[in-house]
Amino acid sequence: MRPALPLASALLFVTVLGLGLGAAGATPTANAEDVALYATTVGLDDADAVESAIANGTADPADEVVAGETLVVAIDSERLASDLDSRNGTTTDRFLDAVAGDADLRIDQTNPGPQRTRKVVRLGRENATAYRNGTTTYVLVDTEAVEYRRYRPGENDPADLRDGDRFAVTFGYDLDDHEIAGPEFDLYTTEAEFSQFDSYDPLAPEVVNRSVKVNVDPEDAVVARMTLDGGRTLTDAAGPVDWSGWPGVSLDLRGVEPGTGYALELVHDGEVVDRYNGTVREPDATVRDAEVTEVEGYTAVNATAELSHGGAVRVLDEEGTELGSAPVDPDTKTDLTVRLRGEATGELRVRAAREEHASAEYYDGPESEATVEFGDREVRTPTPTVSATPDPTATTTSVSPDATSTSHSPDETATSASPDATSTSASPGVERVPGFGPVAGLVAVVALVLAALRRA
Repeated sequence: MRPALPLASALLFVTVLGLGLGAAGATPTANAEDVALYATTVGLDDADAVESAIANGTADPADEVVAGETLVVAIDSERLASDLDSRNGTTTDRFLDAVAGDADLRIDQTNPGPQRTRKVVRLGRENATAYRNGTTTYVLVDTEAVEYRRYRPGENDPADLRDGDRFAVTFGYDLDDHEIAGPEFDLYTTEAEFSQFDSYDPLAPEVVNRSVKVNVDPEDAVVARMTLDGGRTLTDAAGPVDWSGWPGVSLDLRGVEPGTGYALELVHDGEVVDRYNGTVREPDATVRDAEVTEVEGYTAVNATAELSHGGAVRVLDEEGTELGSAPVDPDTKTDLTVRLRGEATGELRVRAAREEHASAEYYDGPESEATVEFGDREVRTPTPTVSATPDPTATTTSVSPDATSTSHSPDETATSASPDATSTSASPGVERVPGFGPVAGLVAVVALVLAALRRA
C-alpha cells in the first residue's frame, strides 16, 4: 500500500487584480471579476503574510498545483469589501456568508471531455479561510481538504480528482449558472509517480527500466532511489523530462541475489512522493492444460497460466508467427482464452511472455510453454461485436486479436453505472448520455439540416 503523500498542507491564492484574464473556452462577462492564481507550501496566518509570500516568491503563480498545496484568494474589489463591512463575524464568516448570497467564488473543471459534466470544488469552513487588507480579500483554500463534485443542478454527486484535471477560478456577483471567466490551473494528485508500477511487480535480477510520470516543473529533479537489504543503494534521475511522453529510470539489479528485499522510492525536493516495497525474484512461469476450442464462433486456445512477473500468454505457429495473446497479472493463477487469427496447421506453441520492459522477451524453463495439436481445422474469426461490460468477478481473460484495440491513459477505468465512471473511449472522462451516442448525434444533426432545408 502506498503511504500518504508527505507534503505540508498548502494554500491556493486567487488575486483579483483587474488583469482581464478569461478562462480558455469561456467568455468573460460584466458580472465576473478578474482573478490571478498562486500556490505555496508555506503556512500563512494573515493578510500581511500572504502579501509577503507573493512579493518574495514563496507563493508562485499557479499553473500546476499539487493536491495538498495551499491555494489563496486575493480579490481586489470595492463591492466585496463593502459587502463584508455590512456583515458580522470573522473575515472567513463574512466571506462565506457573502458567497452564500449574491457573490460567488467558483472553481470549475474546464476539461471534462465530451458528454461529461464538469467537476466543481465546494468551499466551506472546513477548507477555506479568508483574510483582508483594505479592499483586497484573500481566500486560502486547502486543496487537501476540498471535495470534488459533479455539476448537476439539484444534485451533488461526488467525483475523484484525476491527474491533469484543469480548473478555472471565477469570482463575481449575480453570475450565470454556467459563467466561467477566471484563469486556469492543472491539478495533480502528486508531484511524481511510477507509471503503472503494479503491473511490473515484483522486480527481477536484471536491468530494470521504469517510466515515471512527472507533474512538476521540468527543472525540478525527480530521483528513483532503491535501498536493498544490507544497505546498498541504487539511484537514477528521471529525465530529461519530455512533456510529449514520460521520462524513465534504469536500475541495474543483475548483481543482486534473488530473495533480497528492497524499498523503491521516488524522491522530489527531498520528499518521498511514491514508494514500493518488494523482493527481487527470479522470473518463473507455468503454462498448462492447453487445448483448442470454439468460443462464440471463434477458434481459440484455452490454457491455465501463472507468471511470477506478469506479462502475457502468446500462441505461435510452427514458424513463430503470433496468432493471438492474452494478458496475465503477476503471481495470479489465470484461466484464459486466446482467440486466434490468421491461418494455422500442425502444432501450436503456447508461450509465457514477459512484460515489455523486461530484459528477456519470454520466460525460461520447460513449464513456461505448452504445445497443442491444431491439425487441419480452419481458424474461425467472425467480425467481433460490442459486448456488455464483463463481470468484474470473472477469472477468465480473453483477447480478440482481430478486434481494434483501445488506448487508455494509466488512470482510466472501465465504464460502470457510477456517475463518476470513466468511459473506455480514447478520450478519458467521457460520460455516456442515453440517446446521444456518436451515431445518434449524427442522425440528429442530419435531421435538423433536412428540416431547415424544407423550411427554407
